[in-house]
Amino acid sequence: FPLAGPDVHVLGHGVDASFFTPAGVAHPAGPSRIVMVGRLSPVKRQDVLVDALPLILARHPEAHVCFAGDAPD
Repeated sequence: FPLAGPDVHVLGHGVDASFFTPAGVAHPAGPSRIVMVGRLSPVKRQDVLVDALPLILARHPEAHVCFAGDAPD
């Protein structure tokens, strides 16, 4: 939050990072998956991942990308 003040407190995103840790498998079988979850909006910069796809696919041609989220009205 860009404004400082006595009533501003950083709370974080409330995501339990330990729940989303890898299962300990060094190289799971199957194609690589990139999943971007969140509101589909320009401020979330999904375009950065779309622009990076040629670089990603050059190294991992079997990779799959999935966008999951709702778009504002």
